[in-house]
Amino acid sequence: MTDGAARSSAATAGRSVAWPASRRWQGGRPYQEDHYGVLSFDIVGKAPALLLVLADGMGGAAGGATASRAVVEAFAARFPHIDGAVDGRLRRCLDDAVAGLGDMVSADPDLEGMGSTVVAAQYDGRGIAWLSVGDSPMWLYTDGKLERLNADHSMVPVLDQLVESGELSAEEARCDRRRNMLRSAVTEEPPELIDCAERSCRLGPGDYLLIASDGIETISADEIAQILAASGGDAERAADALMSAVRAAAGPAQDNATLLLLPGPAAPAGAAVSRGGRAGTRSAVALLVASVILLCVLVYWVAATPAWLPALPWQAPTGDKETSAEKPNVKATPSVKPTPSVTKGQNRQNTKGGKGNKQSKNPTGNVRGSPTQQKTPSNKKGKTEKSTGKPSPQEHGKKKRQEPGGAAVEKENSGSTHSQDATPEK
Repeated sequence: MTDGAARSSAATAGRSVAWPASRRWQGGRPYQEDHYGVLSFDIVGKAPALLLVLADGMGGAAGGATASRAVVEAFAARFPHIDGAVDGRLRRCLDDAVAGLGDMVSADPDLEGMGSTVVAAQYDGRGIAWLSVGDSPMWLYTDGKLERLNADHSMVPVLDQLVESGELSAEEARCDRRRNMLRSAVTEEPPELIDCAERSCRLGPGDYLLIASDGIETISADEIAQILAASGGDAERAADALMSAVRAAAGPAQDNATLLLLPGPAAPAGAAVSRGGRAGTRSAVALLVASVILLCVLVYWVAATPAWLPALPWQAPTGDKETSAEKPNVKATPSVKPTPSVTKGQNRQNTKGGKGNKQSKNPTGNVRGSPTQQKTPSNKKGKTEKSTGKPSPQEHGKKKRQEPGGAAVEKENSGSTHSQDATPEK
């Protein structure tokens, strides 16, 4: 199926699906051996899907062009009418292509030895399923990164391994004549190597699926990524830029170069597509999350300043809060009165007035409610006298002489009076 036929099929069906940009250049060759096709079809219960097929023929002007066209038409004709899993359907299409080439060689022995590469990929908006044989590359460009999806069945990976093992230098591997030889291809015999796989993927604005013949590898993968990044999500613009870069770098023996470039959906009107695909969106989300975390920390700081963090200017110091909290506790216990302190000046004033201390009114030293008694200080004669309730003049005089050495402390607690004898002077 040619590109024109594929466009006609999609147009008559009235589909609103993304369509790949396509470019093809003969290069320095006298003939064109590349062929491609794009098919839009329905998946039962799902949105319409696309099948992109590209083949790079080999075998000369007659054989290579014939083989690549036959392979593309085999996939386009059979794939929409086969039921089952995608990988099984792609393999059955490959079997049909191999059988078709065998029939052609049987009918025309001059075509013996012809063959082709093939990359057939289905994209349904949720993922990519593909089958490839040969060295035609398929890349996924998303989030600003270019990644090759399918395997390379040329001698290039083998030579690269020889370089890594030290058996060849990088320059020797680059100039090796076996570099362009294929280890597997679609011929009248089943291919030895087949890459058949799937990848979950939803193309977004600025993303691309790129399928090409190996002629595009005249430019490096880094150059391809830079061109796609600068396209702003415009597939036609990107396809023109890619082919212009290949032409600028091409030599006299430039191979055929063909590409299919499937873009992601266009960005909404007025929205700019970042050069990194969705990388800019992810960066914005990360910045938003960081802002929310910072706001939560600030709110926590304002609500209750931890001891290990300094107080903010509008917050009261932690010490003031503790002082204000202690004051109600003192006022809440009116039954406990502060103990009056007795100074030496007060003792001297009481002595001069000829009146005894208040504590001397209870010379027995009895504590109300307590069975124990305190002994009164002994007199000079060494006899112990019991108190009769009133102190004798001798005792009163002794009290006055003892007061300068220590004063009794009176403490009231629920109507009870506790008295202690002054410490005798030595």
